[in-house]
Amino acid sequence: FPSDAPLAAYTEPEVRRVPLDQLLMRMKALKLPGKAAAIAAQLPEPPEPSVVLASISELETLGALDAADESLTPLGELLATLPIAPRLGKLIAYGSCFGAIDEALTIAAGLASRSPFLSPLEARQEADWSRTAFADGWQSDYLAIMHAYGDFDSLPAPERFAFARQRFLGIRTLQGVASLKRQLLEVLSSAN
Repeated sequence: FPSDAPLAAYTEPEVRRVPLDQLLMRMKALKLPGKAAAIAAQLPEPPEPSVVLASISELETLGALDAADESLTPLGELLATLPIAPRLGKLIAYGSCFGAIDEALTIAAGLASRSPFLSPLEARQEADWSRTAFADGWQSDYLAIMHAYGDFDSLPAPERFAFARQRFLGIRTLQGVASLKRQLLEVLSSAN
């Protein structure tokens, strides 16, 4: 196959392939001395400085880092404990403040996972209808995820598999959402 591109000799280091928000939050939570860009530059395979600066700016915009000295804000301290992207962690924090913690946890866990909606070639139209029905008249994937998970979770365990198959939902993905929700709730509970 002459048109196939050759494989790379090695995989690009993860620190250069993924968002740095969580890594930078962990660095700040460990109270390592110095600015985040200087600390990241000391890694064996350092990320691009422009990517580090963009992540720092993003965390400042989220209210997780103090712009003056890059210290964690109270919100940042909470977000650093959550095993989820800081943006989704902020969604959870706001959901907790506004009395919608279960909904916020479901949406955040759903967005942190792969989509629970399946779309098999032989039944694409039915799968699209099912997904639209979960959105309940709104054009929102967030609400569709929340309703799909809620309907799935409200069923007795023996009925869940048949429901997921009938409504074109990934059972393992929904089980993963449930597991992540529990994990996030435990972290929030220990953080008070």
